[in-house]
Amino acid sequence: MASIVPETSAIKVQVHPAYMGNPNHYAVEFAPREGEMRYWRIAYPRNGPNTVWKGIGPTGGAKISTVLHNFMKGPTSVNGIAMIFFGAGDAINPSTAAYVIFTGGLPKVMAFGCADKALGQPSVWQMVEIS
Repeated sequence: MASIVPETSAIKVQVHPAYMGNPNHYAVEFAPREGEMRYWRIAYPRNGPNTVWKGIGPTGGAKISTVLHNFMKGPTSVNGIAMIFFGAGDAINPSTAAYVIFTGGLPKVMAFGCADKALGQPSVWQMVEIS
């Protein structure tokens, strides 16, 4: 599946409907196009669909591990949208992605960014239109 963000973006984002064979689960995968990213953060609207899992795993909609190091989550605001963010210190790269799995549908927009320290928030978020 092709990325839903332009090829000029530092990240690639893929959506996987019916994740792991469940028609109610939708996975959104974030991975860098090249190199390695640590302290990544993913944000989604606070009033959007519920999440069932968050983790990392091989790109391409594969099974994920929910064991994350330096895990953090909390409320944030991105471009005036009330969001919930989560992230970890585990490295992601072109073959290992960060995932969030939603149930019942997808949010219309999400955001991705990297912090400069383990328990920090990004100074810049990249908005991603999902659906």
